[in-house]
Amino acid sequence: MKLISGLLALVMIPSVSFANDYLNEGLYVGNQNPFRGIFNIPRHRPNSELSAGAYRSSFQLEIHNSFTGVDVGNESIFIDGETYVGRLAVERGFSDGWRAGFELPIVSHQGGFLDSIIDDWHDAFSLDGFDRGDAPEDLLLYRYIDGESLDISVREKNTDIGDLVLTMGKRWENSGGSSLFRIEVKLPTGDAESLMGSGGVDVGVRVQTTRKISRRGTLYGGLGFAWLETGDVLAELRQNWAGTFTLGWSWQQWSRVALKVQ
Repeated sequence: MKLISGLLALVMIPSVSFANDYLNEGLYVGNQNPFRGIFNIPRHRPNSELSAGAYRSSFQLEIHNSFTGVDVGNESIFIDGETYVGRLAVERGFSDGWRAGFELPIVSHQGGFLDSIIDDWHDAFSLDGFDRGDAPEDLLLYRYIDGESLDISVREKNTDIGDLVLTMGKRWENSGGSSLFRIEVKLPTGDAESLMGSGGVDVGVRVQTTRKISRRGTLYGGLGFAWLETGDVLAELRQNWAGTFTLGWSWQQWSRVALKVQ
């Protein structure tokens, strides 16, 4: 699968010190495959300080261009399209390091204006495009069939709300940095038939830490687990437990720019 992710984050920053802390946070990215992105496995979220009574809000736009096709026995999956996800997140701080908030995604399945750009990129560097150049541009087709009872198909372009995520966490200081424990609950507010949501409740936990290792260098990492309710999408095939691990390094050479490897 070829996956292109574009990220745009608009964050209300109350002070320069907060900007520096926030700049060295981990990247909030995940797999937005249309059959995977509808489930919530906790990602790396900011664990910089949020004082009691203070609010933090952000809006992030993700663009995911996907293409793959596999036939195994009587099973067949074909994914060709572009998914846009705009995430509005709001969080409030409480005493003793506690915080709570929500994230509301707006999901849009489209044909994809990036198709020709990606095809040209593959041609320019002689990369394997997995026959994506032979597929019509601006096509939207997300489909899974098993030759028997399952036939999930999304062909119509659509935009709607996704599944609402409620979050609660506690932050504490440690030697050279800070840590955050967080609980997330995803509610089935999105339409499962059009792959805006999973049709089920997901419950996840995550522990992450950020540590300053030099004047300009910051190391961060986290571990998360999630229980995924059976829901309405590929219920017979999925596992109900999933995990994620993040490890990254940030180098802040300039006051408003940081280079990251994650």
